[in-house]
This record gives sequence, C-alpha cells and structure tokens, in this order.
Amino acid sequence: MLFTSLGVTSPATADTDTNRFISLGGRYYVGQSSFPLGDVIEITAVERAADGLVVRGHYELASADQALLALYTTTTTADPTPTDPKQTMQISRGKGDFELTHPNLVPGLNHVTMYSEPGGRPFAGVYFGTKEEAAEESNLSLHYYRDATAAESPTSSETHPHNGDSSMSGPNRVLLEYLGEPVQPPSNMDARYTTEGLSNAVQIAAQNAGITVKGLAIEGSEFPYIIGVICKGSDVVKLKSELKKMDGYEYNGSIGNDTNSDGSDTCNAFSIIPYKAYPPEASQQIYRRLWLRQQVFFDRVSRAGSSH
Repeated sequence: MLFTSLGVTSPATADTDTNRFISLGGRYYVGQSSFPLGDVIEITAVERAADGLVVRGHYELASADQALLALYTTTTTADPTPTDPKQTMQISRGKGDFELTHPNLVPGLNHVTMYSEPGGRPFAGVYFGTKEEAAEESNLSLHYYRDATAAESPTSSETHPHNGDSSMSGPNRVLLEYLGEPVQPPSNMDARYTTEGLSNAVQIAAQNAGITVKGLAIEGSEFPYIIGVICKGSDVVKLKSELKKMDGYEYNGSIGNDTNSDGSDTCNAFSIIPYKAYPPEASQQIYRRLWLRQQVFFDRVSRAGSSH
C-alpha cells in the first residue's frame, strides 16, 4: 500500500512518526485513489477557508464524454447533508482544472470523485485528509469504483434487448414483457438513496458493528439502487443487524450467505431503500425486477471478489 501526499508518493511504514508523510499545505495527504479506466484526478492544493474546504487540482476524463466531478464527504453520521453547487462541476472528455468548495463540512472522509451522472455511479476518485484521516482511508476498499464500473458495462444484447435476436422471442419475450422497463431514479430522490448515501450507510453500519467491509459496490443502473458487499466470515450478520437499526433505510433480505461452511468470505446483494420511497406508479414494476436484479448483481460482485 502507498500513501500518496498531494503530488508526492511515499511508501507507508509501520511507524507513525511525523516523517511518515510528506505534507502539502502543512496537513493534507492522499489516503487512497482508484482510476480503473485510465481517468486522472490530481489534487494540487487543499485549504480551509471561511466558507469551508477548498480543493484545487487537475483532471483528465478519458473513459466517458461527460461526467460529474464532485467533492463529497463519506460521513460518520447517518444524517444527510445538503450538496452545495460549489461542490460539483460538469466536465467533458479531456483535461482541465477544477476548484471545488465544500461549505457544509461534517466529520468524515473527504474525496473528489467522478460520477457517470448526478446521483449516478462513481468510476474514479481520490480520498484525502489529515494524516490520521489518510491512514483511515488507506483501509477503505476501493473495489467500489472498479466493481461499480464493471457492473455498468453490459454486453451488446443487454444494451439492446429488442434487437431482433431470436433469443428474445417466445418465452423469453414473455418474461421481458412481464418484467417491464427499468425504473429511473426520481428527480427528487432522497440523498440517502444515492450511490454516495448508500455507500455512507454501509460504512457507518460496518463501523458500528466493529467490522471491515472487504468489498463494496453499488448497482445504479435503475431504481432502487442495489448494494453488493463482501465480508469476512460471518461479519455480514453483524452488518445486517446494524443496517436494520438505521433511520431512513429498510433491510428486507438479500441474495447470498451469512456464513460459508469453509469459513471463506461471504457475498451479499440487497437493497435498503424503503418501499415508501418507490414511485407509486412504478412499484409493481420495481417488485418484479428487484429480486432478479439482486441475483444478477450478486453473481457479478461474487465473481469480482473471487478474482482478487
């Protein structure tokens, strides 16, 4: 594992003395980053100002034509915080500079991340903070970026399910018509049910349970978003127990095992978005699609976990 200061890379060591990191601006460091598709986020300056935390740097968007670049905090509380327009900016393919300001600071782990759309899937990002926060961030599983990216890369037949292929006729077409079309996220979706909000919820639950989530991915191709987690041994039992206690969420079962007979890591896929948050006109559609979607996502996350 490497701890990267803002602009400089320094190997992590077992000690915790003040020479462990090279400082930029006296106190800020990069804890961990992930760029699975070749995109780049380079933070060049971080400073506290009267209106919050200001982060400047450069980006290169290589894997998409458009994206949202955002400064967010993975919080240590379950209370959602409003997003200020100065925290985000739309970017286009290519290189550019950014300046983002977070005026509503709360305890947690700060990061600059590229999203496929507002409230959509993250696919590149960098966590940063004080030396202590950087050390904590180094323990995060950033499979989150890689797995979520993989989950949004369907085959051509998945992209065009009605392309005239004979496999989409007869009984298969009956099933497709029964399932209906994907349900898009509500325009006024609660921040707790976005990719960021769900990720925060899992991290908080894991912290409260005293466990470490070894892998985390969010499937956000349609509403409601689905969570995929990989946990050590029977830790998922503790995670589920804490999720059931969290305000604004509902846990109603998952695809996966609580324990494996050989003691190996477990994988689970589930939704914690409550039924009352479903658009009433699409609730039946959601019910029909959700269990199947969870099974598909479980298979993907499980395969990704076994390959690392």
